[in-house]
Amino acid sequence: MKKRQDDYEAFVAKFERKRTSDDCYTPPEVYDIVHGWLGEQVDLADAQIVRPFWPDTDYREVEYPDGCVVVDNPPFSIFAEIVRWYLERGVRFFLFAQHKTILGLDAPYTRLVCGADVIYENGAAVRTSFASNLFGDVLAMSVPDLYERLTAAARSKDPLPRYSYPSHLLTFSDLARCASHGVP
Repeated sequence: MKKRQDDYEAFVAKFERKRTSDDCYTPPEVYDIVHGWLGEQVDLADAQIVRPFWPDTDYREVEYPDGCVVVDNPPFSIFAEIVRWYLERGVRFFLFAQHKTILGLDAPYTRLVCGADVIYENGAAVRTSFASNLFGDVLAMSVPDLYERLTAAARSKDPLPRYSYPSHLLTFSDLARCASHGVP
C-alpha cells in the first residue's frame, strides 16, 4: 500500500506551484518599517500605494492610477525588466532589490544602498537594498537610518535556543571548530 500512496503523492505534487527564489514575500513588519521610512523621506500623503507583485499576477496587467507609488518587493530575477518598464511609463516606484546587483542596471533611478539582511517569509536571508525614482537626480545614496531600523527589527525577534551539552558529547559544531583551527 505504501507504493500506491507514494505514487499518488508524486502525482498530486506535479500540479502544485513550484516555489522559486523569487518567492521572497516580505514580512509585514519589514514592509511597515520600509513604508514608514519612505513616508518620512517623500511626501506620500496623496499617493495611492500599489503592491503589484503577487503569485500568478503579471505586474504589467495591474492598474496604476495617476500619482500612485509602487512600494513592493519584485521578483529579483526580472528586476531590470521591471525598473525599465516603470521608467518608460512614468510609474513612481520604491522597490526592494538584491544588494549585490543594485548598481548593475544603467538607468536613471536612485540606488538606495542599505545592505540589511532581511529574512523573507520563505526563510531566505537576502542582503537587501532599494531602487527608486522618487529622489530626483541622485544616482546612489546610503541609507544608514533604514539599515539600523531593519537590523534592530531583526535583532528583536526571538533568538534561537542555545543548547548546552555535556563535555563528553561530541557535536558536529565541535568538529567544525576543530577543522577550522587545523585540528585533525
